[in-house]
Amino acid sequence: MRDRRVVGQLASVLFSTVPLGMFPVAVVITVHAWTGSFVIAGWTSAAFTCGTAVGLVGQGYLIDRVGPRKTITAAAATFLIAVLALVLSGRSASSSTAALLIAALVAGVSLPEVMTAVRVWLARSSLGPRERVASYSLLGASFQTGLVFGPLLVSMFVFVASPDVIILMIGGIGVLGAGYFLRIARRDSVITASDGSRGPLKWQHGPMLSILTVAAATGVVGGVLILAIPRVAEANGSIDASGFLFAALAIGEVVGAVAYGAVRWSVPPSVQLMSALAFTGVMLTLSALTLENLWLFGLLLFCIGAAAGPIAVLLASATENAADAGSIGRASGLRISVSLAASAAGSAFAGGTSAALTAPAVLLILALVLAVSAALPLFARRVYV
Repeated sequence: MRDRRVVGQLASVLFSTVPLGMFPVAVVITVHAWTGSFVIAGWTSAAFTCGTAVGLVGQGYLIDRVGPRKTITAAAATFLIAVLALVLSGRSASSSTAALLIAALVAGVSLPEVMTAVRVWLARSSLGPRERVASYSLLGASFQTGLVFGPLLVSMFVFVASPDVIILMIGGIGVLGAGYFLRIARRDSVITASDGSRGPLKWQHGPMLSILTVAAATGVVGGVLILAIPRVAEANGSIDASGFLFAALAIGEVVGAVAYGAVRWSVPPSVQLMSALAFTGVMLTLSALTLENLWLFGLLLFCIGAAAGPIAVLLASATENAADAGSIGRASGLRISVSLAASAAGSAFAGGTSAALTAPAVLLILALVLAVSAALPLFARRVYV
């Protein structure tokens, strides 16, 4: 991509997405260190992820109405304040669980949605059709890469910095990412508020419902693993090993996405998605049987991540095919919101049932969810092209 404007916008997406990948993992480790409770840690992670889903929709509306610059500036300032409030609440002996949840929720809502702002820029830019299609593909890749790098950074910093410092670093990275976007946006007058004329959201309802359900199922898996991984590490007497386990999952996702893109597949995309979902279910089942061996558990997490990369690519492609040309951005935003909300529900479930269900039982439930979801692509075959 030779257009420097596009390169700058994509870099801002990559930079600003890293906090989204870091925060759910870091907050579980940090809140557990503060409170000693995985239940509170799970609810706090769920509050942030749920807030992010709300913020994706709310900031998208504001970006259309008042413009990206004002929206991203206000969001970045609020996000930094919320992160500081979270750390102060966690370190305070008199702080309540409600204060942690509120701070995490506000942080999620206010995490700057640079991804949405860049989508607006691409839609209103002077790029040709071919360049715009390529830019959308790179936009999705930048977003996924940022999500993957987040847990990797947490796994690196957990050995050299205190949990409080990691949370504060996330706040700083979020503000810097927003600042970089605003600096890039200042050079291009294309990014302005819209005139408010937006058509109705149009898509193929049957296939889109299937896509959203699969997105929800995979989101639940991610949300549960955010809490299950530290829980398994602690049960083996090595809570610090959770960083390496998260790294195995993240590296697997990178390797899976790259390998998937490098191979010319002869089977239909719907069959590819069904196979990836079924494979993930099998890996979760094996994980439930090998929790006492962290090395083997880490290898299985790598395999789960390796399947997650292709699943994300296939869902994104199917969403664009199922939605009307003028509704792709909103349909993609809805899919991401559903996935984030499901991830929040998964974290809340894992935290709320930590005393009632063992880790193997939770993983087997996830495997069952994936087994049922594996049949859903059959209902959306015509959009997997």
